[in-house]
Amino acid sequence: MKLLLLGGSGMQAESIVLDLLEIDSENFSEITLAARNAAKLKARAEKINNPKIKWETIDIQNDFEGLVDLIRKHDVVCNAANTPTIYTVVQAALEARVMLVGLEAVAQEVFAPGAPCDEFGFIEKPFYDELNEKFIKANTGACVGWGYIPGITTFLGRMIADKYDTIDTMIWSFASVSKGDKLLFSETPKEMIWLHHQEGIKLLDGKMVKFDPKKERHTTVFPEPIGKVTLQHMSFMSTIPVFNKKYPDKKIKNMDVRLGYWPGYIEMMDFMDSIGMLSDAPKNINGVDIAPVDVFLAGPGVSSAEGLTMQDYGAVKLDVSGIINGRKVSYSADVMGYPQRNLGAMQIITGIPMAVGLQMYATGKLPKVGYNTTIDDCVSPETFFELLSKRGFTVKITCSEDLY
Repeated sequence: MKLLLLGGSGMQAESIVLDLLEIDSENFSEITLAARNAAKLKARAEKINNPKIKWETIDIQNDFEGLVDLIRKHDVVCNAANTPTIYTVVQAALEARVMLVGLEAVAQEVFAPGAPCDEFGFIEKPFYDELNEKFIKANTGACVGWGYIPGITTFLGRMIADKYDTIDTMIWSFASVSKGDKLLFSETPKEMIWLHHQEGIKLLDGKMVKFDPKKERHTTVFPEPIGKVTLQHMSFMSTIPVFNKKYPDKKIKNMDVRLGYWPGYIEMMDFMDSIGMLSDAPKNINGVDIAPVDVFLAGPGVSSAEGLTMQDYGAVKLDVSGIINGRKVSYSADVMGYPQRNLGAMQIITGIPMAVGLQMYATGKLPKVGYNTTIDDCVSPETFFELLSKRGFTVKITCSEDLY
């Protein structure tokens, strides 16, 4: 089977391709890495140094015909490129009539401008129905929403929510920790700073609400060696409306998605924010316009290429409470990814689940026709976690019950 991996020079593509070459590698005879930058692709291919690896340059956003032609040369396409490419790749895979397995679903207006959306910018069901009909008519398929959010969060939520008659609360949390010294940023610094400031969305007492994520902080204990971590709300979380619409009969009251990165990260970001060092508004210093955030990012130990090669642990936690057969029941589930292949935590938590999705397709465990996502019942959470465990992940689920 020939795989086209878009965003082939990026962080997630690295974790995906290393996994596919190490585990059940016979399922893929050729893997083509594709992106705009030829130098980065060439360097990535030379670093991997495997005869199955090829590379091709493509401008996803500005060369649609070229993208369609490139996809047609393969049996399956995986999109690990940045979010603005999501809907473009969906359309190109449909045009090429080649199976798409992607990290993110077309969930928000920013991914598909002009799509019918609710007041929070999340795409409405008729759009998906029409997209599904187009894929069925073309006799081809897509299965998207692999990774961390959606992905691990989706499968955990489905496994546990299915048990409930009604649900009071669902809270997903993420954190990580490094085996060695951790730089402040192990991902794109400006994107992490941007995320720190974005307006949040959560389900509160049965209603979707917007709020300032900097006004609330939460503390959660993860499995060791991560331990206690301060968390903030994650913005633009499609997980919340998706689950709310999937389980209308369960009358979910509260849902939230929280992010902590590693112990001390949120506290440090809050401090730098309080003294104005995360501001991108230029200040004139001795006749020179300088943005405080640029000074901060230029500091020693803040961010560098070394931060992308740290050995990390990454964990996803889900806490659920509600009613099962007249009893008040609480579930707590932890999925833990362990250091491997010199990958960062977000590569482990995001890229490796994507590789699992590709392996599920290669072995006939995904639907091959229609537009599907990991929230749909046609994709098995049990199979997903079984394959994830082959990568050294652990899943621990605890339950407590009280008479209601």
